[in-house]
Amino acid sequence: MTSSTRSTPSRATSSWFATASQKVRAGDGHPRAGSLVPWGTVHARRLGSARTACGVACFTWPIFFDLDVRHERALEVCDDCRRVALHDRPAVEW
Repeated sequence: MTSSTRSTPSRATSSWFATASQKVRAGDGHPRAGSLVPWGTVHARRLGSARTACGVACFTWPIFFDLDVRHERALEVCDDCRRVALHDRPAVEW
């Protein structure tokens, strides 16, 4: 890939993604109405991993790519997972 075709993100992103054991369809009045959203405690997980940042097995759990566990305040996020994700340093692409 040449440097002219590589997309450069405008800000650093985390290598951790939001995951939860269950998902539900958001109801009317919810900012994400009609979308599938996590239900219960939200954890942080890396793609391809079978465990969350806090060590819980999550192989079959859905991943919510549009949620940032580092800064999401509207959901119940696992404290240990948030702590790990906040201190994670994303890899630098050269």
